[in-house]
Order: sequence, then structure tokens, then C-alpha cells
Amino acid sequence: MRFSTEFFQIGKAAYISNMTRETDYLVQSLFERENMDEMTLDELKGLSEQYPFSSIIQFLYTCKLKSLYHLDFPDAVSKTSLFFRDAYWLDHQLSEEAEIGSFKLERYKVEGVE
Repeated sequence: MRFSTEFFQIGKAAYISNMTRETDYLVQSLFERENMDEMTLDELKGLSEQYPFSSIIQFLYTCKLKSLYHLDFPDAVSKTSLFFRDAYWLDHQLSEEAEIGSFKLERYKVEGVE
């Protein structure tokens, strides 16, 4: 029996960062775009206002707010959590990027402070 070692790569950040996220599958199937980066915040906000009871659109809008470090993120999480039964699953989905190491500290750096 032959096993593929490509699937079990451990410790290679390039492999982890190139993985397709679950949100990208949603964006591809709903909006025919490649990934979440191609969606603008204004588009998702407009869709969330147009379809206020769509859990998927609310989830994608919250993910976009998180990726932009937007101040409306806590309010969006509160609204999105109303649509999901399992709060732990939602928390896992929203914190998955931080777990794979794509947290961007340069957005929080203050000039003159090291």
C-alpha cells in the first residue's frame, strides 16, 4: 500500500497559508469570485442590509470586518451569533485565521514605537 506524504506536510507555513479557506468556497459558489479578498466591504454590507436574515451573508460580512480590523466587528459578531446554534463553532470559524498564523501585526504598529 502506498501513502502520499504531500498531504501530511507539517511545519511548512507556505502550505498552510495557501490552503483554500471555507469562506472562499462560499464566496466562489455564491458570488463567482475566487476568494474573500475580491469582495469589498461595501458589497457585503449592502448584501447584509438587503438580505438581513441570510446567515451566510451575515457570516461573510463578519469575516470581512474581522479581516479589515474594523470597529463594527463586535456588533457584527453579536448579530451573526443569532443565526448560529453553536456559538463555539462560530467562534472557531472566526478565529481560524489567527490559528494558522496569518495575523497581521503591522496594522497595529504605531509610528515611532518599536
